[in-house]
Amino acid sequence: PPAAVAANARVVASSVNAVAQRHAKLCMDPNGLVRKGRFGDMDLFDRMLEEQVGFADVNPLRGLYAEHCISTDSHAAFSPPNNPGLVCTPEGEFFFVVGDDGVDKNTWGL
Repeated sequence: PPAAVAANARVVASSVNAVAQRHAKLCMDPNGLVRKGRFGDMDLFDRMLEEQVGFADVNPLRGLYAEHCISTDSHAAFSPPNNPGLVCTPEGEFFFVVGDDGVDKNTWGL
């Protein structure tokens, strides 16, 4: 029935709008996320990832916390390429994502 189709279209449009708002809130333009990559040479390809960036923490949340809040550049301001008018810090990004309650550093849970 046409009424059901129209109602379904409104629900879909509302969902799409909600996703677009979340992307805008996270400084991400869904139309501008494609970037042209730069490839390394075969020597880079043959090396282990750990040689290039170091070992990952076994607890992902603890690793993200250390990377965004403890590292020497955690307070360094930057502007994302897809939103040059916005100024962020890695620490600010982390707490934006985990929320006001932050992280329980004893259990490494949210």
